[in-house]
Amino acid sequence: MSVTYQNDAFEPWPETLKKESPSVSSDKQEDQKHSEAETSQEEPRKRRWRLFKQTLLVLNMSMAMWGIGSINIFSSVIAHDQETHNTTIYGNLITFSDYEFDELNSLKTLATLASSCLTGVMMNHFGRRSCMAISGMLAIAGWIGIAFVSNVNGMLGFRIISGLAVSGLRMSTAAYVVEIVDREIRGTMASIVGSGVFAGHVVTLGLSFAFRYYTVCLLLTIFQAISLVSIFWFPTSPSVLVLQGREEQAREALVRLRGTHADIDAEIQVYKDANQVTKGNRSAWKSLFAREVIADLARVCTLCIFTHFTGFYLILSNVLRVFKESRSSLDNHIASNIVAFIQFVSVLFASMLVDKLGRRNSLMMSFGITSVPLAVMAAYSASLSDSTQETNYAWIPVVCMVIAEATVVLGAVPVTHILCSEYFPTFLRPQALSICGLTFNLAGFLLLQFYTQMIEGMTATGVFAMYSCSCVVAVIFTFFAIKETRGEYIG
Repeated sequence: MSVTYQNDAFEPWPETLKKESPSVSSDKQEDQKHSEAETSQEEPRKRRWRLFKQTLLVLNMSMAMWGIGSINIFSSVIAHDQETHNTTIYGNLITFSDYEFDELNSLKTLATLASSCLTGVMMNHFGRRSCMAISGMLAIAGWIGIAFVSNVNGMLGFRIISGLAVSGLRMSTAAYVVEIVDREIRGTMASIVGSGVFAGHVVTLGLSFAFRYYTVCLLLTIFQAISLVSIFWFPTSPSVLVLQGREEQAREALVRLRGTHADIDAEIQVYKDANQVTKGNRSAWKSLFAREVIADLARVCTLCIFTHFTGFYLILSNVLRVFKESRSSLDNHIASNIVAFIQFVSVLFASMLVDKLGRRNSLMMSFGITSVPLAVMAAYSASLSDSTQETNYAWIPVVCMVIAEATVVLGAVPVTHILCSEYFPTFLRPQALSICGLTFNLAGFLLLQFYTQMIEGMTATGVFAMYSCSCVVAVIFTFFAIKETRGEYIG
């Protein structure tokens, strides 16, 4: 289905975009045939080389996403370090209560609320690459601060700085990748970029086996600095250049990305048509109040909430505590590393599936399968509540958490972030991403901040049961409300 906005608030759409409308199926078929004929003019060898270069660019971008994964998982590194050493870089003791552990995650997430709004403005004024660079510098400042601070309050303060970096990196990278890659592989490339988050989980937890938390911070600073330098070699987004009236530069960028065989003028025209100025010269922020825009924002924001209510981010941020409370038979730190590695493998599979299955099918598959291990965890937790004795089934939490975290990553997490960008054309994308990010991070903040209270009030059984039921409702919502964007022009 199309994601263009055809209502009274916008100018009439040209014939090139009407081809995307589901009500004109014959036109869409002709458009697809034209695209296939155009692609067939490109020599297979040149096409493979061109897509290989796009893939290298995307892999380079995924390094920037390592920072997000490292920041998200870092509370587990602190938990492990406190169990084994419990001292700072200066040798003095440092101890976190359960509520302070909640704040390690929730304050980071709270900072992303402010960052979500600021990033939308920054992307409009400074562009995607500059926003990535600024966010990368904030991430570096956060790591250095956490490494050298000597008390709990100071560490919580630098977690706020790290949180400011998270939204900036996620939003600017998500917008950038869908704007530069070929539309036929857009989902795959966006998933590969997202895999950087899970690579950050694996690398960060792996480093914590061999190094103290402050050494891990300094090593992550090096990775983030390498990523920061590489940003300056990225091409500027062609659609942004068109909106800025720099058509010649946009044409050069498109030749670099699409090859000399492509109909560059046609693609530039699509950008113009999809991002035409609304009646009355309204700003992009005011255009968000158009009926179709509000409907699409409601769809993706609801998906953002459902993604958090799979328990994915809460479990990930508190994985050591979850395994400890469920009396897992495996060493808690080893178990958390297994979960992180399985997530990384799963997101690689997701990158191969999202353009084959489509966005809707990937979401329904992911939410549906995830509901099962969460329901099993609820039943398992209920069996523990009657006894404090050791159980013969202590392997169940490991299996359930691995399956749940892996299946969420197969669709719900990457596709939700992809749709936040694909549902909106370039001139609305930063503003729409700000609203989606605000919703996503607010849901995350509330769940992370009140994790201990939820466990105390609802018990682990109630929490896991709630997450399982939420996944089932998400399948129904996706079936009836989510529009497919695979292979569509997104402007």
